[in-house]
Amino acid sequence: DLLVTIDNLALRRAMDELDDELAVVNAELRSKVSELKWNASYYQDINARTSTTYFETWGELLDEREKAKGLSATFERAKRQKVKNAITDDQFDTIKYDLRGQLQKIKKLEQAVEQLRGQVQSAQGLSELGTDQLSPIVAKLAAIRAKRKALRAQIAEGELRSPINGTVLRRNRFAGERCDLGVPVVTVVEETSARVMVYYPQKSRKIPHVGDRVTLQLPPDSHELDC
Repeated sequence: DLLVTIDNLALRRAMDELDDELAVVNAELRSKVSELKWNASYYQDINARTSTTYFETWGELLDEREKAKGLSATFERAKRQKVKNAITDDQFDTIKYDLRGQLQKIKKLEQAVEQLRGQVQSAQGLSELGTDQLSPIVAKLAAIRAKRKALRAQIAEGELRSPINGTVLRRNRFAGERCDLGVPVVTVVEETSARVMVYYPQKSRKIPHVGDRVTLQLPPDSHELDC
């Protein structure tokens, strides 16, 4: 049973400080989580719009490449016709410049596709950020909880419990009173250590033998004690 609780004011103040620190870090964690949720939603929106533009531009590039194949075939025929003087110089130059312009357009589209691909990958990476930013706060919370656990163990050492079954015979100090080193706080009598010595007058009519059961009354207790 708990006999005495020793209150260590320094440990209590330290526990209060840790509780305040824990509340602040928890608030910081909630704020960071809210911020990361908003950022994730924002970057996911950017990612969706960038992805749409990327696939549209990629599709346009594929179409222009098909047109370039047709213009290349037309240009090859025009070269053969030019040798035979089957087309005019103006017609040949028009086909040549059309092909050159188409190839330049394809080059620009390829650059745009590469740039959009990088933006999509960057947006995906940003939307997945979060756990790394939370790790320092989570580590701080774990450290505070470990300190609180150790401090609670220290405070629990101030609970003095009886190592035996017995009765508190005397309280040597009052609640709130300071106790010096080496001074007993309570006196406990162990159950098996209490023996009653009974003396009978020689003129007694009946003196019990060893092992007989007798009933005694020990003032000021009014209850009878079976021995």
